[in-house]
Amino acid sequence: MLKRMTALFLLLLCLCTSAMAEYYIDNPHPADRLHLRQSPSSKAKSLGKYYNGAPIEALSSDQNGWVQVRVGMGSASQTGYMNASYLSDTKPKDAMPQYITASKMYAYTKPSFYSDTITVPAGRLVSLMGIIEGDEEWYHLMIHTQTSEGCYFCFVPEKTGAGFKALKALGKGCGVNAYISNPDSRDRLHLREKPDMNAKSLGKFYNGAIGTVLGFEADGTWVKVELYGQIGYMLNEFLYLEGEGPNPTYYGIPTVRAVGNTAKVYFNKPDASDNYEAILTPGTPLDVLGLIGEELLQVRLTENGGSTFYIYREDTDFVDTRYE
Repeated sequence: MLKRMTALFLLLLCLCTSAMAEYYIDNPHPADRLHLRQSPSSKAKSLGKYYNGAPIEALSSDQNGWVQVRVGMGSASQTGYMNASYLSDTKPKDAMPQYITASKMYAYTKPSFYSDTITVPAGRLVSLMGIIEGDEEWYHLMIHTQTSEGCYFCFVPEKTGAGFKALKALGKGCGVNAYISNPDSRDRLHLREKPDMNAKSLGKFYNGAIGTVLGFEADGTWVKVELYGQIGYMLNEFLYLEGEGPNPTYYGIPTVRAVGNTAKVYFNKPDASDNYEAILTPGTPLDVLGLIGEELLQVRLTENGGSTFYIYREDTDFVDTRYE
């Protein structure tokens, strides 16, 4: 059932800072998409099929199991009816496919080639809210600006090269790099186990460390990344995503040297059962990418910038005077 529907409607935050949504599509079968109907009937014409997590604005109260809604905002929106049993005022797990604009993209304010056009810059996070089928298939998109400006909406035709084909799907191996780019060069950025400031830290990494984007949380605040073999979440505001313009990253990776006669490196973490060890020659220069806990460093050889591995902090001359 549509939860806590009232005549005045309780406004909840949308996926973006500038857009407000009262409800979200919440289908118990996330693989399905919910029809936006022209009239309050399951036999009425479909105006589009929308994914779980898409924000909607309710324009009426529940009437015989149907609610009049608006999907999107302003001119780039669609109005119709949705089944009330698939709407919720609690944000569900997001099933909207996500993309990043690999190049400049041209879009429309309506699902029509006769509508006004807008330009979407490269490097923008994009959520696919729904698909409008017909003679020409259109995609209803939400564009995240990742700034205080919030988000905006648009339509692109699936078959037009200047439209949807400018989008690069986010997923393992998608090739979109994320550079740690903290304006406070004294800081290191946590890789969190979950998209939560209180979640377990998998390590603290320096400016200039590079990960691969695997996805975004719905509001764009957290980015899921693979970082040197570890997968976790980082705050988007401290990342530079490839394609967003000139890379502003201040390179903050320190170089240290191995010390002692038997400095061991580990190609898996030292407590891993399948760990592989090697011995470093004393004096070998290493780039410190991050700290795993208080005792372990994740490093790479300075000379060839190759694969990464772990070494105990005490087996190096690591002293970071910016923090200690």
